[in-house]
Amino acid sequence: MIKIHLTRVLAERNLTQRQFAAIAGVRPNAVNALCNANNPTVKSGSRRIDLDILDRVCRALDIQPADLLEYVPDKGLGVIDRQQTDYGLYIKKD
Repeated sequence: MIKIHLTRVLAERNLTQRQFAAIAGVRPNAVNALCNANNPTVKSGSRRIDLDILDRVCRALDIQPADLLEYVPDKGLGVIDRQQTDYGLYIKKD
């Protein structure tokens, strides 16, 4: 899972979502979607990140994407084992 820490960064800079949207030149609903992306009740389609928006967010905050995004391995998914066979690629999950 990828966690987005925009809410924390905006709080550290005392910015509201609406203020930041104006500064970054993005729609307020795009900022809201990024701020709510870690919320499990939000449907998964809203977890997509437009790279142009990510670029504007990082530029406006003068940060790197790694300052905003965190990879957290999903528990229970196991390791994917990929093996080439005569019939193509075989993928096995443990």
